[in-house]
Parts: sequence; C-alpha cells; structure tokens
Amino acid sequence: MRILSHVFFWAIIALWSSTIYDYKGAYGLHFIIFNLVRLPVIMIATYIVLYWLIPKYLIQGKKYFQFGAWFLIIFLVATVLDRLIIGSDLVAPKMSALGLTYSFFNGIPILRNAFLLISIMGLAAMIRIFKLYYVQERKQHEIQQEMLASELAFLKAQVNPHFLFNALNNLYSMAIQKGDGELAEGIENLSGVMQYLTYESNAPKVELDKELQLIQNYIEIQSLRLAETDEATISFNVEGNTRGILIAPVLLLPLVENAFKHGVEPDKRSLVKIDLKVADRKLNFKIKNTIRESQVNDLTKEGIGLENVRKRLGLLYPDRHSLQIVPGEVYFTVILSLSF
Repeated sequence: MRILSHVFFWAIIALWSSTIYDYKGAYGLHFIIFNLVRLPVIMIATYIVLYWLIPKYLIQGKKYFQFGAWFLIIFLVATVLDRLIIGSDLVAPKMSALGLTYSFFNGIPILRNAFLLISIMGLAAMIRIFKLYYVQERKQHEIQQEMLASELAFLKAQVNPHFLFNALNNLYSMAIQKGDGELAEGIENLSGVMQYLTYESNAPKVELDKELQLIQNYIEIQSLRLAETDEATISFNVEGNTRGILIAPVLLLPLVENAFKHGVEPDKRSLVKIDLKVADRKLNFKIKNTIRESQVNDLTKEGIGLENVRKRLGLLYPDRHSLQIVPGEVYFTVILSLSF
C-alpha cells in the first residue's frame, strides 16, 4: 500500500505539472512525456528533503537555520539539473518541434519551474510532517497507556505501603537491638527498594544514580539468601560519569532480577557480572550470568521481564537503543545500549 500510494502521488503530480505547460490543450501528451523525463530530479530532491532533511534538522535537531540553508541548496541544485535536462539533446529537439525555444537563463520558465518544484516539495513535506507528527502522538499515547496499565497493575498488588514501611522499620529496630547487623541491613535495603518503587518510580525520568542505588540494594538483598558455602561470584561495576543523567525508571532492574532468578543456584558455581559504562552520551549495560542446568533447553524463550523491557525500550527510546540477548552453553548475556 505504501508503494502504491507513492506511485499514485507521483502520477497525480505528473498530470498536474503538465497542465502548467499545456498551452490551450494542444500538446497535452507531449508535455506529459516532457515532464516525465524531468520527474526523476524532482523525485530525488523531494525524497532527500523528506527522509533526510526533515527528520535530521526539523524533527530531531530543531535546527531551523540549517534546515533552511540545506533546503535552498537542494532547491538550487535541482533547478540547475532541471534546466540542464530541458536543454539536453533528449528534450530540446522536441521543444523546438512544438515551437518552443530554450535558453538556460530564461526568466519565466525558471520561475515556473521554481514554483513547480517548491509546490511539489512543499506538499510532500507537509504530508511527511503530518505523518511523523501522527506517529509521534500515537507513540506518546501508547506510552501513557503503558504507564497507566503498569500503575494499575502495581496498585492491584499493593498493600498499604505505609503499613509495610512501618513494619519494616520495626523489624529493623528489633534486628539492631538483637545485634543482627546483617538482617538489619537486609531489611533496610528492602525498605529502600519498596520506597523507591512505590513513590519515586512514577516520574517519567529519574536520575541514573538512583537507579544504580536501587540495583545495589537489590543485589545486597539477593546476597542474603546465599550461604557461605555457595560458590557465587557477584560483581557490579560502574564506569564513567553518571551524575546528571536521566533515565526511564526501573528500566535496568528487571534485567538484574532476571540474571539472579535464572543464574544463581544454591550449592552450584554461579556468576552474576554486571557492568555499566557511560561515555559520549551513551549508556552500555551488560549482564552476564550462569545458566541453571534445568533451564538449558529454554534459552530461546524470553521471560515476562525481558519482554516488558523490550517493549518499554521501543516506546521510550525508539531508534536510540539496542538490546542484545546472547544465550550460550554456560552463560547468558544481555547487552543494552542507550543514547541520551
């Protein structure tokens, strides 16, 4: 349908542009052929504007001066090429046969051609901008619906958070009084995770440092279930300047949760290696974990956590992310790249 719509558009343009040159309807067919020869130049110029100039300088960059300068350059180049085609051996003899004379610097034909070129490029640009705006509005609506659905799902599973926080604080105080520092630290980390998920994660963007602290608290909570005899290696490394960077909330935690869920097994040699690097306005997040023996045959399946992350990335970071899932015989690796 998309190809047919483009063909239909250019067919209409070819017929319309021929009426500009059709003197008293005497040479309609000749002028249609005449315009079809020139049409490729107009098409190339128009598609450059639509698929390069508008997305780069108007939609994404908001660089209006550069957009105007490049548009003028493309228009002038297309005009010169159009005049050269009209004066070529392929077209000029037919013009002479119709009683028309050609001169490269001919004011009225140049103005007529300029009007034709600007009209076509302008019409196509309006259609393109409207389409991009419609797609952007639809994606924004999907994001809002996704956030609403997530919020409703969370509210359904939520017990009064104030009650839970108070209960955790009481347990924390009891653990301190009994001298169980490890249990107290675990309760404190759990309270921090719950408070973050309940209150701070509702914002569209949060500081990356807060997300990293959330991950650290989660790792410490998971470490409590490991016995001293378990051969588990857990590492979390951060490289680069993370201050001042904003990210969608709770975007990285499901990947970490997936690694612990499927990679750490009691009484087995286990590994969870998490590396985060920030450089050149780009975030690289890599998680490598061992694979449980019972899950070796299910490596090709993505769980709900990974599926949700992939869906959120498509909505929140379109064309600005890559998510690689690399299953192996011993290790399972997830690599996420984001551009800010």
